Amino acid sequence: MKKKNSVKKIFCFKQSIVIKTLFIIISVVVSIVLPQSFRKASASVLWNGDFETGNLSQWANIHQGGSWGNSTIQIVTSPVRQGKFAAKFTVIPNGQTNGRAQLDITQQMTGGYPGQDWYYYFSIYIPSNPMKTSGWQPALIAQWMDLQHSCSPPNAVRIQPGNPPHFLFSHIYLDNNNGCKSLTTLSEHNAGPFNYNIVHDLGPFQYDKWYDFTLHFKWSADATVGFNEIWINGANVLSLIHERTLDNPTGGVYMTQSLYHPGNNGTSVLYFDCAHRSDVLEIDPCGAGITTTPTLLLSNSPSPVPSLLPTGSPVPSDTPTPQPAVLSLTVGLDGIGVAGDAAHPLGGG
Repeated sequence: MKKKNSVKKIFCFKQSIVIKTLFIIISVVVSIVLPQSFRKASASVLWNGDFETGNLSQWANIHQGGSWGNSTIQIVTSPVRQGKFAAKFTVIPNGQTNGRAQLDITQQMTGGYPGQDWYYYFSIYIPSNPMKTSGWQPALIAQWMDLQHSCSPPNAVRIQPGNPPHFLFSHIYLDNNNGCKSLTTLSEHNAGPFNYNIVHDLGPFQYDKWYDFTLHFKWSADATVGFNEIWINGANVLSLIHERTLDNPTGGVYMTQSLYHPGNNGTSVLYFDCAHRSDVLEIDPCGAGITTTPTLLLSNSPSPVPSLLPTGSPVPSDTPTPQPAVLSLTVGLDGIGVAGDAAHPLGGG
């Protein structure tokens, strides 16, 4: 009898191991095989700007042409990073330096409130034609802009020309209520307004290739509370750094996607896709087949401006955390925060 019980226990134990092993194998296969839309099921997509509406209606404000210079934002069917549509941003300088094509969302869409913590995603494609020979200059491609937009953006991603060209992440904290006076300490390179940003080199990029950005922010004017970290194509290019992420303790930010002041040489073009905000770090957030031949959408009617999102839950309070040592590269950034336009003469926004 004892021998039978012992054999039975061994059998049950082996059966349990087999079941657990099968479960692990099935989980791995499912994570690889299932479409990206299924793998996103655990994430709450809180705002989506992926252009799959076939127009620009997912964005709150559209800046092109007129006082924004000779610029356009067009829906295209190729190249796309996911789905059927992407957006083509074009700036033709005509001798001007302040041209831009830009899309904004509201503070609510951004979730840009003190104490909140979100992941932001977008994909960018930089075509060799015309960018490789256009003589483009340093340009902003994404900003998390102070609500008063009187000064340079506190957080921004930009492209830097060179051989090879690079992606950069920069931040500068200026007092929007006091003539853009620097809010950083001496140890954070307090050189006065517009003279210096703290800059992180995110690495080189190639033309004619999609790059998927993931940026994780906690919004706070307290450097022991706020933080940021960045991934490109799944690689962690900026490890989590605790630092100030808001200009003002009671303020906030809104997100923009842009081809911003690319210089006064030749025509500049960028493609964007897959922009969204969620509450988790997603695996392959923009996974899709990639096409490369630019194709304009035949019909691109004006896009309506959406209404504001409903007010969300109360904003959580900041909870200080220890601040690790931070090593940042600091360089002067000519043009950012200096050249503006009629709407924002000091730059940004």
